[in-house]
Amino acid sequence: MKRRSRFAAFVLGCVVQFVIVPGGRASAPTTKPGSPSTTDESTDEVLKAHADPHTPRGAVLELAQGFLRQDAEAMSRVYFADGDPDQKLAKANAERILCCVHFADAVPAGWQFNGEDLTKLAGLLSDRDVVWWSDQITESGDTASVQMPGSIAAVPLRRIGQNWRVDITPKPPETAGHLAATMMENNDKLKQITANLQAKDTTISSVAGLDDVFVGAGFSSVAGALAGDR
Repeated sequence: MKRRSRFAAFVLGCVVQFVIVPGGRASAPTTKPGSPSTTDESTDEVLKAHADPHTPRGAVLELAQGFLRQDAEAMSRVYFADGDPDQKLAKANAERILCCVHFADAVPAGWQFNGEDLTKLAGLLSDRDVVWWSDQITESGDTASVQMPGSIAAVPLRRIGQNWRVDITPKPPETAGHLAATMMENNDKLKQITANLQAKDTTISSVAGLDDVFVGAGFSSVAGALAGDR
């Protein structure tokens, strides 16, 4: 079996609860991603669950299943944004999340700071990306929202035709087209950084080195993680 990243393990733990304990509210996070105990049997159970896109819950489950399969195309079909007729933003958004997971897999364990936290500090990943963290979904007409745990903002959904989708429409003046282009560029940058980490590039052999590379790529600084690398 391919090694599961801490973030992927955390996601699986959340979605197992989402599938097995419907109606259960996820509590505010008290542990870092990767903590929930998960098994390959749990993965199989989640992937076999029926995801009905005609319901908000089914749409969220479909997104989680796409994530567990690391299938960006499947994930993109669940996202929707106004002004994104070709699904460029939807595809870039799905790819962004998976790029972060692949980066996290490449971060050396010796850094004492996990890759998921680094991608969050860099502004590349958000807790709201784990839409299935909570099963508390409120529905009103053609809109719905997932009430996330703790102080995390709710995630909006919208019914498009017969199917429910996770609404990732950017707030004005940002546009879907511009955001998609930026996201695709950042995805390519993160893929290259990941490849360099896997190749044991000596210029990024520490969080300090990674911070220089991230800032050079236009990402937010991860200097706050430096204490964890000492």
